[in-house]
Amino acid sequence: MAVGDNLKSQVPVEVLSPDTRLVKHHGEVEMRIEINNHYDNWLLPETGVSYENVIEVTFWSDAKNSGSKEVYHLAKGKGTIRFSSSNKGEPSGVRTAWAVEFRNKEIAKPSTPWYPVFGNPEK
Repeated sequence: MAVGDNLKSQVPVEVLSPDTRLVKHHGEVEMRIEINNHYDNWLLPETGVSYENVIEVTFWSDAKNSGSKEVYHLAKGKGTIRFSSSNKGEPSGVRTAWAVEFRNKEIAKPSTPWYPVFGNPEK
């Protein structure tokens, strides 16, 4: 995948009644994930800390509802450094979270390397 690419998937869902918790109806939603940007260096606005090799990814749990999405900033070797949710009416709600510190831990080398999303494994 590269900047601007997206993946879509149809997922079966059941809508429950808030009163009886019984299934009101069945259907499908289209989930979508898109790579929006790649930054050689990206400044986390809340802390002023700069991170190298960051990708910005947007996830829609229902692609038809464009206002209900999550935006992730992922730094190579660090994972999610910023998460923003605008899911009104959903359990995850509307919020923003960010990394404030990382602790060095002795861990085994991961079996899956950082995926070269942009075709340049040197980054």
